[in-house]
Amino acid sequence: MWLIFICLLIFFFFISPAYKVWKTLNRARRQAREMNDAFRRAAGLDPDEERRKQQEQQRASRRGGWTTPTPRRKKIGKDVGEYVKFKEVTVSSRTSETRSADSATGESCRIEREEQIVDVRWEDLPPQS
Repeated sequence: MWLIFICLLIFFFFISPAYKVWKTLNRARRQAREMNDAFRRAAGLDPDEERRKQQEQQRASRRGGWTTPTPRRKKIGKDVGEYVKFKEVTVSSRTSETRSADSATGESCRIEREEQIVDVRWEDLPPQS
C-alpha cells in the first residue's frame, strides 16, 4: 500500500511536471521550425532540400572506419588578396657574451645579448588641418 502511494507521489510531483515541460519545449521548437520554414518558402527556398543537404554534409563529415575525409573548399582562394613586397634586411650577428656568477650558489651562467632588429623606418607626418 505504501509503495503504491510513494510511486504516485513521485509520479505527480516529479515525472508529470517534467513531462509537461518536455512537451511544451517540443511544441515551441516545432512551431519555431514551422515559422522558419514558412519564411524560407516565402523567400523562394525549399527548407526540406536544405535539411537533406545538411544531413548529407553531417554524414560525410563523420569519421568512419578507414574512410578518407571529404575534400573541402578553401575559405579564401589563392587569387583573393594583395601580396606585400618586401626587401631582405641584412642582420649583423654581433652578440655580446657576459658571464655572471650567482652569489648564493657560486655557479656561473652565460648570457647572450643580441641587437634589436629594426626593419621599419618611421616618418613624421605633417599635422593635418
